Amino acid sequence: SARVRLPALAPNPDPNLTLTLTLGLLACDYQHSHSRLRTLRLNGNDLTLSGFHALGVGLDAARTNNGLRLAELDLAHTGLCVEGLRGLLGPDTRGAHLASLRRLDLRQNMLDDDGARLLGRGFRSLQGLSHLFLRGNEFGCEGAAALFVGFAAWPTSEPPALQFCDALANHRLGVGAGRPAEGLAGCIDSVLAALSALPELTRLQLDPRLKRDDEAYNALQDACNRFDIDLHSF
Repeated sequence: SARVRLPALAPNPDPNLTLTLTLGLLACDYQHSHSRLRTLRLNGNDLTLSGFHALGVGLDAARTNNGLRLAELDLAHTGLCVEGLRGLLGPDTRGAHLASLRRLDLRQNMLDDDGARLLGRGFRSLQGLSHLFLRGNEFGCEGAAALFVGFAAWPTSEPPALQFCDALANHRLGVGAGRPAEGLAGCIDSVLAALSALPELTRLQLDPRLKRDDEAYNALQDACNRFDIDLHSF
């Protein structure tokens, strides 16, 4: 297996250079009859919308041409927004070329409610994920609810492999950017419904600034106790 870590090239890296290097690495990988690339880390590089689109196209081509089975993709701190996610997932937004992922890191990006909703719909192609990192994005209760609806949309005969998720550790839930924090009330029903559909889930991470004394938080804590899930505040 092979790992590629492309460090941020400068305090304000040129996204075109980052993209060129990344696609060059994927092109070199084509030389092998069977891809050896397993880890691709682009965190800290400022990718553009066209960059995310080209990355999605490149990963899809690598999967089609030489059986790329990428296990880890790190896109933390890359400026990912809903349109960038759409480009990464591809025209049908299903992201079949990401189906082999075990770890997907999208922390500290700009995914809003629409972005979380899109990721929830694309989760059908991410059934093998064991770790999904989403802390520090911009979605609130509506986005979190849509995401967990996507988690729950699986027959019990083939449940997702998700073990860790920090989707509830986002700014708008615990800190109200210029307005009252949203808390968990608006998404708690969807979250609770998803927990029973995620038999492998062992750790759910929260924003430490979430209110601890309301009905929604208590319901989540009770459910996590029932399903033996570690409810953790980082």
